[in-house]
Amino acid sequence: MKKIIILFITLILLTGCIKKEESMELKKYNKYILELKEKEIKEENIPLSIKINVEEYKNNILSYTALIDRNDLVMKNIEAILIHNIETENAFPSTGIFDEKLTLDDSSKEKGIKLTGYVEKQEKIEFRLMIKYKDQNNKEQKYYYKYNYRQESTN
Repeated sequence: MKKIIILFITLILLTGCIKKEESMELKKYNKYILELKEKEIKEENIPLSIKINVEEYKNNILSYTALIDRNDLVMKNIEAILIHNIETENAFPSTGIFDEKLTLDDSSKEKGIKLTGYVEKQEKIEFRLMIKYKDQNNKEQKYYYKYNYRQESTN
């Protein structure tokens, strides 16, 4: 009986810890979304190459992809999120928030990051990207990028 009680208490404690971790990640995710929505993003000199592609996927669905090239920089503990201004039930693509943080350096196979998502077809979409990482000196770097998509009219 003692063993069952100890096992039961341990399971309750483990369950509580897991939920706390998930909520911390979700809080960070929501904090980044709010930060991106409120941030006034100006053109700035970003040491990364960032390209956002938008393509028609299926009926009334667009596929969007952000390609972030590290340009030979050392990037450790990367967190990135890409949001848009379209109301959707889908999660925004991210890395390093809910999953393991990436490190990109000369020993990495990858040169960059790819974030992909889908959204209903719109004439105009504003995409906002935030990327945060530590450089070779363990100094935190954080950059914002904005891209305005406008559907080309077909006559």
